[in-house]
Amino acid sequence: MPISRLLLIPLLAGHLAGMDSLAPVIAPEVVPPVVAQVLRVVPPTPAEFVSRISKTHPRLLLTNDDQARLVARLATDPIAQRWLGAIRANGAYYEGQPPIAYVPEPIPGQRAQVGPMLWPGRAFVDRVLTLGLLARLEPAGPAFERLRQEVQHALTWADWGNDIARYEIACGMAIAYDWCHERWTPAERAALEQAMAQRALEGYQTDFQRWTGKVRLASSLNRNNVNLVNNAGASLAAMALADVRPDLAGPVLTRSFALIQVSLAAYGDDGTWYEGINYWRFASRHLAQYAACLISATGSDQGLFQEDRYPGVAHTAAWALQMTAPSGRPFDFADGDARPFASAALLWLGWRYGIPLAVEHERRIPFQSATDPLHRNLGREVVHRLLFDRDHLPPATAAPALDADFLDGGIGVMRSSWSDPAAVFVGIKAGTADGNRHAHLDAGTIIMEADGRRWLTEIGPGPYEKPYFGEDRYRYFQARTEGHGTLILDPAGPAGGNHQETGVARVKIVRSEAGMAEAQVDLRGVYPTAQRVERRVVLDRTSRQVRIDDTVALPVASTIRWQAYTPAPGVTVSEDGRSVLLSYPADATSPAAYLRLRLKSDDLGQRFVEEDAAPLDPAVVRNPGTVPGFRRLAIVVSGSREAAFAVTLEPGQ
Repeated sequence: MPISRLLLIPLLAGHLAGMDSLAPVIAPEVVPPVVAQVLRVVPPTPAEFVSRISKTHPRLLLTNDDQARLVARLATDPIAQRWLGAIRANGAYYEGQPPIAYVPEPIPGQRAQVGPMLWPGRAFVDRVLTLGLLARLEPAGPAFERLRQEVQHALTWADWGNDIARYEIACGMAIAYDWCHERWTPAERAALEQAMAQRALEGYQTDFQRWTGKVRLASSLNRNNVNLVNNAGASLAAMALADVRPDLAGPVLTRSFALIQVSLAAYGDDGTWYEGINYWRFASRHLAQYAACLISATGSDQGLFQEDRYPGVAHTAAWALQMTAPSGRPFDFADGDARPFASAALLWLGWRYGIPLAVEHERRIPFQSATDPLHRNLGREVVHRLLFDRDHLPPATAAPALDADFLDGGIGVMRSSWSDPAAVFVGIKAGTADGNRHAHLDAGTIIMEADGRRWLTEIGPGPYEKPYFGEDRYRYFQARTEGHGTLILDPAGPAGGNHQETGVARVKIVRSEAGMAEAQVDLRGVYPTAQRVERRVVLDRTSRQVRIDDTVALPVASTIRWQAYTPAPGVTVSEDGRSVLLSYPADATSPAAYLRLRLKSDDLGQRFVEEDAAPLDPAVVRNPGTVPGFRRLAIVVSGSREAAFAVTLEPGQ
């Protein structure tokens, strides 16, 4: 049954009864009990898996029958024609570029947080999918020779890096081998087979053992986007080589099918991806590619994507759409960014689970060139769009809900309209940072859009260096509570204003009516010594105004800060400090826009102050500088056990 609306229908109790403790039916040395006991779908044995793989090429993402249907669609479908035009433009760009260079480790054996081969590996996949598809659709063109040059050069690389870099490259090699199988010479095929066998399949055996110890299984490594990248990439190489190296391919297929399920369970039952929308992109890109390859190579999804097995996967496209504001920019909590949101995974998920809004969202995406430095991996994205889409829409479903709370991730969203690009949108973050290596201490954060402009915002991730992902993470300004638009308690105290990493803050949509929506946020779970820390956020859909009411009660007197960050270039605080006018100038596509913040609290001594987007105490952070492009608005109450704030956000004022 297709998903009928974006606000999740509560799942029936016991929908997974009988699937929580599947008895292992494969050898424990292939899938150890610590993994087998959490699976909801029993993997085929290695021999069974190999026997289910098609014996013909191509079989990854694309079959000969798929290609025939695609050619027919390209003759009449203007959207498919537009995407093919983008693929051709990207191919022409790649043809004019030198092969991707190998990037050596700066210190042998010492890998940075983002390994040197990661971006070359991802760029390699972009080029392979682009040039490989053009080589199939236009065999007389130059694409295959350019692809051959790229692949032969990549085969000379000293190594494929580690983890996600290795398996990105394995994915690219597998598709190049599969899509152009009949065009490679026997010697070239043998070289590709040897490289994938040695660098991906043999290496995977060691990696799997490292990933699946009891401690590691419980860690975020095997629940996050890295799991999906690694296991999907290894699986594609195994599918490509299943008939020539069944001894290596079979165990990889079974193990990756098992371990991927650890991350499928990380999609909350309501669809939430706990690492945020940026890492939803990475995870779901590889999820959709793996699912499409599993179906094209074996003829079915092997039961993995049935709605009652991993309901979060069925609902995650709806979640991603709810996280997307009317401007097209996402609610970018955690290590996210506010670039316009798009993902070809929405097409695969939209078709698989019957969500037409997901398909429509991706069909509206304008052409983005692979030369755009702000948008990486566009080569593969447009190829995925062309291969995942069809020439009609899924059946129409009920209108999406304007308001939704996602308890699995501690997120609430409210909007005034789904169809109006000038609509008001409010996103509220609660939840927990515990066990999430991309989390920020951001409980209570609010973002807000109106008239196509972002007025209250996140300021983005901190620097991607090793300490940022270690014990010093919350000494980085962007990840600290003070780096967010929320309440800061006792900023000069021992915690520096940070709320607890453990504990859970709660957000709940308590009112959702035609003209009004209301969310309540309880932050006591991350401030356990406080007597009361609550936010109330009300959206009046008629007036388009938002009101934020906050109440704080502490056991001892302290400093209490209300704060918000804005990217608006114009910030004018009134003479009495009781209001702030934010503004954007007119540009080539939009008129000038304004929003006024007004203090409505009874405490007439409260005032807005404008500040740099910088740490309150530079001595306690690792990166004490100012974050450019943002200003901070604050209201400060000093030496008090209690505070009550009331602020209205008035678009167009």
